[in-house]
Amino acid sequence: MLFTIASLAGGFATSQAQLVAARVAQGVGGAIASPTALSLITSTFPEGLRRNKAMGVYAAMSGGGALGLLLGGILTDLASWRWVLFVNVPIGLLVALVAPHVLRESETRAGRLDLPGAFSVTGGMTLLVYGLTHPATKG
Repeated sequence: MLFTIASLAGGFATSQAQLVAARVAQGVGGAIASPTALSLITSTFPEGLRRNKAMGVYAAMSGGGALGLLLGGILTDLASWRWVLFVNVPIGLLVALVAPHVLRESETRAGRLDLPGAFSVTGGMTLLVYGLTHPATKG
């Protein structure tokens, strides 16, 4: 829902700061949604063919980035850049309305948050991306 609300806010942004803040919120919402979707697949579908099909659908939808860029360009050309953000709102609302009727509550499991692991992975990925994007300027 955070991604949907941030998309709406970004579409209505009247300043650069508002747009950047909305895009940051979209990033946080997307970062929450992606692992949540994978968790829902593993808890909803039993191991085997059904789970494999569900993972295949998830992978196909996740890999549609090139199509999204093309459709975003067309949408921007036909309407305005704001509609690239607004298009997420009805999809997000539909998911929010349908999800409680389709998904069952999964069993809870005790666990703990691995903060050292989270910080080391985040730091490692940050350094990797920095190293790959700045070799020409930083040697």
